[in-house]
Amino acid sequence: MVGRRKTLEIEKRFVFSYGIYIVFAVLVIVYAISSHAFLSLSNIRDIFMNSSDLLIYVAGLTFVVLTGNIDVSFGSTAFASVAIGIVLLVNHGVSPVLAILVTIAFGMVVGAVNGVLVAYVGIDPLVTTLGMLFFLRGLALNIIKGSQIELPNSVAGVTTASFAGVPLIVMVAVVILVVLQLLLRKTQFGRHVIAVGCDRRGAQQVGIRVRRITFITFVLSGTCAGVGGILAVINIGSVQSAMGQNALFAGVAALVVGGTSLFGGLGSVLPGALVGSLLLSATQNGLSVLGVSPYVYPFVEGLVIIVAMYMDGLKNLRIRGSRSDEVISTQSFATKTLEKE
Repeated sequence: MVGRRKTLEIEKRFVFSYGIYIVFAVLVIVYAISSHAFLSLSNIRDIFMNSSDLLIYVAGLTFVVLTGNIDVSFGSTAFASVAIGIVLLVNHGVSPVLAILVTIAFGMVVGAVNGVLVAYVGIDPLVTTLGMLFFLRGLALNIIKGSQIELPNSVAGVTTASFAGVPLIVMVAVVILVVLQLLLRKTQFGRHVIAVGCDRRGAQQVGIRVRRITFITFVLSGTCAGVGGILAVINIGSVQSAMGQNALFAGVAALVVGGTSLFGGLGSVLPGALVGSLLLSATQNGLSVLGVSPYVYPFVEGLVIIVAMYMDGLKNLRIRGSRSDEVISTQSFATKTLEKE
């Protein structure tokens, strides 16, 4: 009896710890059995390419959500950023490098404005970023005049650029994810982000500059939105008026499915943002490969998200009791750091 109980406990721990990976594996197996084309190298390449921009959006959003805040404007930030960049490139003849820098800088500025309004002015983050979402979308549509702007021939080759068979935009996305994960887990800033999300008041008491940390996370989210927008344009070869419309749903869904708590203090860039984004991308890609009607997509995607979130929610409930230890550890780290300063 005791042995059976112990076995059940081990099985529960396994499911709680790897629930999202189980859902991912089942999804891949079902699609692979249904269509041999799903696991072809070209299709796997398409899945990674089509999710490259989402990966960056979610990675930046992760930092904001870890502090207990939210940024719903990242899709419109990406749209407005690349709209400005491509108009400078196509209509004003600036160099591609300068256009990229302007695009990223605009995203950074938007993030900074959001950060100031939330961290220093005290406006609710949902209200702030929702207002920014509508403002930037209107701005972008006015910039491109509601039309589609293609990348010029001089830089169109970058859409198919690859190294050792790996698309350039996928390589860029992976490198950024690794850097951001190291920033989150291996630096003082990352530890402070977790501390703010776990216990904002406690973080303030040990001397962590909560407002500054909050501001930086919004700047980081805006910057990632600009970079993600660039990857999206490179992937499709143009800026379209529909860009960013579904980014909010996809981004938040990938974030939560990847195990990041919307209450803050719990989550990761790797594997969280990566797995969540690939799961959504693979779900839609598999339906497309199978020739399923587009009207069925939302139903299946919603079902996959609900199952994954339920299994991951069980895991979060299981480990939530240990969060106090994480807060204490983080505060201890912050205290030692402040003493050294």
